[in-house]
Amino acid sequence: NETSRGIVHALRGRMDAIVVGANTARIDDPLLTARPAGPRTPVRVVVDSRGTLSLASQLVRTAGDAPVLLAVGATHDPNNVERLSECGVEVLNLDDGDGRVDVQGLLLELGRRQMTNVLFEGGGGLHGAVFDQELADEVHVFIAPKIVGGNDAVCAVGGTGLARIPEAVMSGTIEVVDCDGDMYVHGFVR
Repeated sequence: NETSRGIVHALRGRMDAIVVGANTARIDDPLLTARPAGPRTPVRVVVDSRGTLSLASQLVRTAGDAPVLLAVGATHDPNNVERLSECGVEVLNLDDGDGRVDVQGLLLELGRRQMTNVLFEGGGGLHGAVFDQELADEVHVFIAPKIVGGNDAVCAVGGTGLARIPEAVMSGTIEVVDCDGDMYVHGFVR
């Protein structure tokens, strides 16, 4: 809802980088900007092993307004990557050895660029990689009072996951806030 979106935009405005996966970029066609603008203009990062980000996407069309970085693997489409580069998208080949993007390598590169406030906004595959590799420090989760699903439903966190509830990663004080019907859960990772 609007209250939740307001919190998300405030978070975005404090970030050095906002990261999404290829499917989120394709399906949602996000801008990944803070509205209204915050104290920082984050670099918008797409983790896209194959380099398939659309030239018509909002991210590419606004690359002159806020930086866009595309992290690709060895199996990327060189022709599309070249066209994206010509549109102002910075491309980094961060192959993990299996043709996928090395997420830890991405974080190291962002850190080298002094980007220490990084928001992994989606989707489930990217969140799964972050949690499976124990790369998260803090979580912000919004839960809407809506039930969706089905065999082909998109999950919030993919990857290998955990086998048992006691292995869950939240620790310390966990903040739960009612945002006009949505629930906002914020906490730190142990």
